[in-house]
Amino acid sequence: MTDKVHEECVALEGEVEDRVANLVSLLQARKSRLIEAARQTREARVRSLRDQVTRCATHLQTTTALLTFCIEALKETDSAAFLQIGGMLSVRAATAAGSWGGAEGVQEIARLPLLDLTLDDKPLRRAIDQLTFVQLKREYATTGNCHLCVRSYASVD
Repeated sequence: MTDKVHEECVALEGEVEDRVANLVSLLQARKSRLIEAARQTREARVRSLRDQVTRCATHLQTTTALLTFCIEALKETDSAAFLQIGGMLSVRAATAAGSWGGAEGVQEIARLPLLDLTLDDKPLRRAIDQLTFVQLKREYATTGNCHLCVRSYASVD
């Protein structure tokens, strides 16, 4: 009888080992998918930042060109020519100055976090804490205590 108990215990240990190894491989596969998702999010964020830099650079070039034209207009010695374009340049300069604050995405990009991802591992930690034998779950439900229930992850929460 003792030998039979030992054989069953060895078989049970092997089954537990196999099942936990399977769970670990599933967890490794999930880890790979999560890392890939994080990398794709990073790449999308970098593309967005590059697009924003391009738009700002274009806007800066336009503003610089207008400023250069205004400086050349101020150097104009012909008063009549200056009076003809002075009002228009004033309006364009005011419009260009006001457009910086409203440039597409300039304010938005400053408010966004770099990467807004948080790993939710609490359900998995709870599931690991509750991993036990079906028979022990019934024993715990009837007696209220289980001598094999170990709460090693509870302090991490």
